[in-house]
Amino acid sequence: MPLFLRWIAVLPGAVLGGLAATFPLHWILDAWIFPHDGAYFLDMIEFDQPVDVATIELGLTPLIIAVFYVWAGAEIAPAHKLKVGVVLSLLFVCALAYLFFTSNGQATFEIKTAGALFGILLGLAIVWLRVRQIRLTQAKLT
Repeated sequence: MPLFLRWIAVLPGAVLGGLAATFPLHWILDAWIFPHDGAYFLDMIEFDQPVDVATIELGLTPLIIAVFYVWAGAEIAPAHKLKVGVVLSLLFVCALAYLFFTSNGQATFEIKTAGALFGILLGLAIVWLRVRQIRLTQAKLT
């Protein structure tokens, strides 16, 4: 199969995987960790003032998208999963750099940007561990 056809399947799947991961993030934060509009923590500890759950969610969203973007793309790839993870990470960093430098003077390095970069590294670590696990399992079978 030609290389470009492989990317036609991997890249959209990686993007959809990253975006789809934001739904469970919202549900976990809103329903389990900070229920009742942020008035409680784990439904046990009551706060004097409700926590702004939306701000926490906006801060964690780039991290979650980056992790699942790399992981989902590498899992979709039929072979060379670690190489695919590295290429997807480089594409993500290039997109971040493009957005950062073309923001017409509005460029600021925020916690969300650091979260996205950390998410890329975390996603690569997950892919590396997964590839290592597959290789160890195959070595035991032979």
